[in-house]
Amino acid sequence: MQTFVRFATAVVVAAALTGGVPAAQASARRSVTQLSCAVTIPQSRPLTFQPPVTLRPRAITARGTLVLSSCSSALRTLARVRGGVARVYGRATASCNGVRDLRVRTTVTWYDSRRQTVGTSTVALAADTVARFNPGDALMGGRVTSGLLAGARVYGSTTPTGPTVSCALHGVRSIHGTGKVWARR
Repeated sequence: MQTFVRFATAVVVAAALTGGVPAAQASARRSVTQLSCAVTIPQSRPLTFQPPVTLRPRAITARGTLVLSSCSSALRTLARVRGGVARVYGRATASCNGVRDLRVRTTVTWYDSRRQTVGTSTVALAADTVARFNPGDALMGGRVTSGLLAGARVYGSTTPTGPTVSCALHGVRSIHGTGKVWARR
């Protein structure tokens, strides 16, 4: 079950702009935070898994929309960014006990305080496994492949608040959660 939480956390954060790098590697790099945002997967629009994640390993597709809010930046070029919407599509071989071959692609539309579009970003994740991540504070890393923040590494932490404890008994079809994401160079 803890590994499923890692998978869910990986997809949540990846959806919010990430890919897989261990926390020790992330902290070893010197970088400057360019943008930070709160992340929410609303209960009304959870991240969904098709088919549901169960005890039996199988190919799983995850889809969802994340809301990015309270964004802030010390950089003049990003000062207008206040929030965004991230659309995620991910695949993995997953079960309640393990995840491998995780692939996630995320597209983010960024907004200013008036909800006017100020840019977009595409972020790719290609992690072989997420079993090494702490499920309570999964730090991820990735790269913005195009658009606003192109070339930046992205990190985050999140806590799934959906019904992950029932994975072994009933399977998990969806989760919601909250966290934080930041982009660094």
